[in-house]
Amino acid sequence: MAEKAKSIEEYLNALDPEYRTELERIRTLVQQLVPGTEEAISYGMPTLKYKNRALVYFTASKKHMSFYPSSWAIDELRDQLQHYKTTEHAIAHPRIGRIRWESRIRPMCPIPGS
Repeated sequence: MAEKAKSIEEYLNALDPEYRTELERIRTLVQQLVPGTEEAISYGMPTLKYKNRALVYFTASKKHMSFYPSSWAIDELRDQLQHYKTTEHAIAHPRIGRIRWESRIRPMCPIPGS
């Protein structure tokens, strides 16, 4: 991407179609799970905010897609993420097909402050 995207739509339009499809699915799923999210670009990545705070970031690189939830979410879902590479703020998924987010990862607690 030559110029930095100013919206999530601009960011997604510049991606390989396979990545775009997956990131659109993630975007839609988070928006369904957490009504009232707002879209932004933060740190050069698509970001969904909730109550003016970043809830999740998601992005694509050459070899993987990443989903960056808040650290409390990773801690809460640690047992469901054992097959993924994770850090305190990231979940990496190799480019080997669709991520079954809706069937593998389920929020175990309500969104704080909701």
